[in-house]
Amino acid sequence: MQLQLDIGNTRIKWRCLQGGAVVRRGVVSRRDAGDDREVLRQLTAAAGAGVVEVLVASVAGAEFDRLLDAHLDTAYGVRPRFARATAEAAGVTSGYAEPQRLGVDRWLAVLATSRFPGDRWLVLDCGSAVTLDVLQAGSHLGGYIVPGLRLMSESLFAQTAQVKVGLPRVEGSQPGTTTEEAVGRGVRLMVAGLVREAVCHLEGPATSPLVLTGGDAAAVAGLLRGWPGLRIEEDLVLDGLPLAECRLLDI
Repeated sequence: MQLQLDIGNTRIKWRCLQGGAVVRRGVVSRRDAGDDREVLRQLTAAAGAGVVEVLVASVAGAEFDRLLDAHLDTAYGVRPRFARATAEAAGVTSGYAEPQRLGVDRWLAVLATSRFPGDRWLVLDCGSAVTLDVLQAGSHLGGYIVPGLRLMSESLFAQTAQVKVGLPRVEGSQPGTTTEEAVGRGVRLMVAGLVREAVCHLEGPATSPLVLTGGDAAAVAGLLRGWPGLRIEEDLVLDGLPLAECRLLDI
């Protein structure tokens, strides 16, 4: 069985595949589980036995990756292979002059999107950061990075004395009549506005199909309803793992 991991700053998304089919899946919070060793204990307990291969997309940093490597070696007798952003993979060329500096989660999302029909796609990943990348005819043209919904809200709370609410989950886009509504709708509109403004600066068609992924994808999708070719792909980063170059850690 193959275990695939998408490790972000606040959570680990995982799934187990047998013969190419998903047999188990889940999410482990890095915020709620305590220290990193407890996070990894919860992960392997949930994934269960029978793992013979592990592929990883990680933006958690070198220290966590080394801890993960050792934990999986102990738990399964298997060392994980980590995806790397490269100049080319699966027929897609990177838009970065230094490809290794592109976030691996962005690279995997672009690789997975390259399998969709169509000449040009926008790839919006709504996680701790929001990234918007452009894929055209097998070339990654680059992208944009802005704070995620939670990060935008928390930075607002940290710098103001009067705005103190949790991250609101509010529907609609009309002006808010409470602070919670004003913040929740405001940060979502900023992300939707990024997408609309970005298209104005691209050559070619006036619009492009859009794929959304990440933990806050559904919260943003409501403001982009009606966008031509809009789709939500929850496993986009994991779908890109088999298409990327994956290597063992250097230890």
